[in-house]
Amino acid sequence: MSRFKPHLAQGEKVIIDGEEFLLKPLNVDSLPNFMKVMKTFSGAKDKDSSIEDMLKNIDDEGLNALKEVLYDTLKLSYPDEPEEDMKQFALKFMGQLMGPIMSMNNSNIEKEKDPGKIKEIRKTIKNADSPRNKEKVPKGN
Repeated sequence: MSRFKPHLAQGEKVIIDGEEFLLKPLNVDSLPNFMKVMKTFSGAKDKDSSIEDMLKNIDDEGLNALKEVLYDTLKLSYPDEPEEDMKQFALKFMGQLMGPIMSMNNSNIEKEKDPGKIKEIRKTIKNADSPRNKEKVPKGN
């Protein structure tokens, strides 16, 4: 067993149209896009905002990051499924997928108690779309 396995999220179960899906957490390759999505959704008026409300003011870069986070999650969770099916599934069920994806991947950030670390995380979120970060962070395959 991997030394890291006991410390990692095991995934999040989601029921869609009566079928259970196990979504696996993202890895570090998806961090830039995940941070952009967090930044995009951080402007939501309240926690009960619908995905439609959150998407009203999203820019092209945020929308692309959202697309990548959805696709990356499905690809990690179901690597043998056809790419086109994953893309259509992600679009059709985006509202049902985003809550669990954000919750599962954001859990360690929310549990952080150290003010210095929290400040560092907020700075990372704020600068997620910095041109400097785009040049240095390689795109995951």
